[in-house]
Amino acid sequence: MQITVKGPRFWCQEDEDKFFEWIYSLPNYQSVTGRGLDLIIELNEPVPQSTINQLFVLFKRWELDFNALAPLKNINKSHIAWVNEFFK
Repeated sequence: MQITVKGPRFWCQEDEDKFFEWIYSLPNYQSVTGRGLDLIIELNEPVPQSTINQLFVLFKRWELDFNALAPLKNINKSHIAWVNEFFK
């Protein structure tokens, strides 16, 4: 599964390091590549709920657009993020 994200802004090298460290540690992580200002995160399927939970936190912390996570909605339609309408 691919998730395409508009690249985050980092405040310092350590901030960037922590972001990618977290991405690399996700369950089912396969790869991350850049294309222009976008990051493409590839995850092995099936994507477990623990990965989805971590992605929500990661997106919140780095103020990323939650709409990039829409492909994951079919995995758990009752997840708090969908219920609270983070997605517009």
